[in-house]
Amino acid sequence: MARPAGTIGFPSPTHAMAADDPRYTAAEFPTNKLLYLVQLADARGIDSRAWFAGLALTRQQIADPALRVSYRQASTFVRRALQALEVPDAGLLIGREGTIGGFGLLGLAMMTSRTLGEAMFAGIANHKICGCLLEVAVEPVSEREVALLAWPRFGDTELMPFFCEELFASCLMIARELVGAELCPVRADFAYPRPAYAAKYEALFGCEVRFGAPRNQLLIDTQWLARTLPGYNPLTAQQALALCA
Repeated sequence: MARPAGTIGFPSPTHAMAADDPRYTAAEFPTNKLLYLVQLADARGIDSRAWFAGLALTRQQIADPALRVSYRQASTFVRRALQALEVPDAGLLIGREGTIGGFGLLGLAMMTSRTLGEAMFAGIANHKICGCLLEVAVEPVSEREVALLAWPRFGDTELMPFFCEELFASCLMIARELVGAELCPVRADFAYPRPAYAAKYEALFGCEVRFGAPRNQLLIDTQWLARTLPGYNPLTAQQALALCA
């Protein structure tokens, strides 16, 4: 695995530019991704203690669902983790374990939505609640296709492969949990070079996968958006969304 350019203790140029943006140090993200990486390290017998150095965080704290961290803390932690783990497909490994229960209140809101489309829009509108460190949006592409888009915060393309793998894989797993395992994207596009383990993308997504694309997007047939969900409960969905907000 190619090691990220930034090393522990030395910020990359992206860090230097982002340091002037107050959003870079605003504590607004849950620690889901950090905890998953620590659990991956545990499973491989890797000591993760050095990942916390200088971040005012402890292992006990990142298991607290009420804790919020900044992009600076989270991205530094992820860089260190990926360097130490040397698991090229870490994002896919973590993402494919995603379940709607792991989204807490947001998961409840999605489960009790009327349709998959409503669940998707609820998830996008509240994506920070599940610790997503990318910017995300949904965009109609044609009458038959809608795109889930993702792009890096603060121009931080270095971590984009890991974040995109985790986001798109977990979104697919959750969508399949809601409407059935037969759901497959129309296509998956990634705005970074084809990795050596690209076959794992194709096996997971079950569709055409393109690398070096103009943007990161997961294309879904619009027929899936109208699929009604078995757990639809308008009162519960409204209450859960209110709590998310």
